[in-house]
Amino acid sequence: ARTTMGKRSQVSNLNPITVIQRVRELQEDLVQLFPSYHKDYSGRFLNVLSQQRVKRALTLFDIHLRQILGSKRVLKEYKLNDKAFEYLLKEIRTKYQQSLITPGEIIGAIAAQSCGEPATQMTLNTFHNAGISSKNVTLGVPRLLELLNVSK
Repeated sequence: ARTTMGKRSQVSNLNPITVIQRVRELQEDLVQLFPSYHKDYSGRFLNVLSQQRVKRALTLFDIHLRQILGSKRVLKEYKLNDKAFEYLLKEIRTKYQQSLITPGEIIGAIAAQSCGEPATQMTLNTFHNAGISSKNVTLGVPRLLELLNVSK
């Protein structure tokens, strides 16, 4: 946004309160963009529980948005002007909308590959370390299973 809309050396013309309000508006927009199976034909949420579920699903994303787009960072670190900030918010909204998938879409192969590749690499690293004496004996897939099954 900074490279297309303004120079870094410029002083920002944004107000901190405006930044906070626009980030909150973006967060509310993202709740409304959530897939329609939680909504009736008029676009309203089916019930309060559906709206709460959607807000919980977006909690981590909201935390990340507030951390990255904090008013102090936008004004002092990024030095965005109002046009660049609006462009950035629009891009975030667009990318979020493009990332949504419909229920039932096949993602199993991608998920399996994402889990399988690191497990294979861990197994290969275990074999490379076979002749090395070390205190940590548990490596590879057994270590991965140990980490996945840990509980308090």
